[in-house]
Amino acid sequence: PIPCVPWQSQTSGQNVDLEIATRGDITLVEKPTTFTLAPWAQHRCRASVKVESTESSFIYGNLVYEKSGNELGTTVIVLHEINVDILDYIAPKDCPEDEWNDMWKKFEWENKIVVDTNFTGLDQFLDHITKATHMRAISNVNVDTSLGSDAR
Repeated sequence: PIPCVPWQSQTSGQNVDLEIATRGDITLVEKPTTFTLAPWAQHRCRASVKVESTESSFIYGNLVYEKSGNELGTTVIVLHEINVDILDYIAPKDCPEDEWNDMWKKFEWENKIVVDTNFTGLDQFLDHITKATHMRAISNVNVDTSLGSDAR
């Protein structure tokens, strides 16, 4: 939900509309409904977005409302953009290894990539990856050092 902000006016705000737009790999799924605010009232809005990648995205928009009483007209308030970095919302969670293996088989990852790194050990590389992605290994890692440091 979007934080509740009190309406600091002696007049009503009619047809209050939170117009939201997105930039990046994020899509607006559910737009907040238009509403009316009585003098000194509060209202909480909800908007749903779908995040499509781990790339940083932005949400921006306007608050538009019609004045009532002696102050007729439409007012537009431009809102500051919100930077959405999905890694800010990812936290490690426990998952039994057998459940993880079932999920892995089900999804059949499409985007397989070649990794070229300067790390010379699997343990260093794994530590780097888990910190950078806010994840943790769910199984014990037994590094086979007999392959030498050329194994990448």
